Amino acid sequence: MLTAQPDGTTELTDSEEFHGAAVAELIPALGRLREEHLRFGAALQARVEGLSG
Repeated sequence: MLTAQPDGTTELTDSEEFHGAAVAELIPALGRLREEHLRFGAALQARVEGLSG
């Protein structure tokens, strides 16, 4: 979700939800998935800020 901020910037809120029987199989990988998600967010931020600068 993109939300306009009072200072003219935009905040991105991103999340993932896992449902169903297969979720139990993801538990061992959640730490790695979280790290990859954080790297993606940082890369996206750098790319977007580079375009606006």
